[in-house]
Amino acid sequence: MGYQSTLEREAWSDLLVEYEDRLRLPGQPRRAGWLSAELVDYLWVSTLGYMNSLATLIDSAAAAVAWDGTEHITRAVLDEILLEEHVQSGRPARLALLDRKQYDFTADTDA
Repeated sequence: MGYQSTLEREAWSDLLVEYEDRLRLPGQPRRAGWLSAELVDYLWVSTLGYMNSLATLIDSAAAAVAWDGTEHITRAVLDEILLEEHVQSGRPARLALLDRKQYDFTADTDA
């Protein structure tokens, strides 16, 4: 999924709302926007908008927090999940740019 236009960003956020509504972890806050607002940019930069990478990231994070008993997905948990090579390559650098508010969402990402 793209993320350059307002319409594309809204579609990405709407998709994350669906994940929020369906993910059931006892320790996860049932607060609207924990993915679709708080982690919206992070999730796109981490996955470059690839649906399979997003599913891998969220599913693996849910399994990890169920396994360790915390049952609460945080950015720290998401950071530990390895993704497919084509998105994992460069992910730390992209996230560092995002954290410094220097990530260019208008750049061609092939997503």
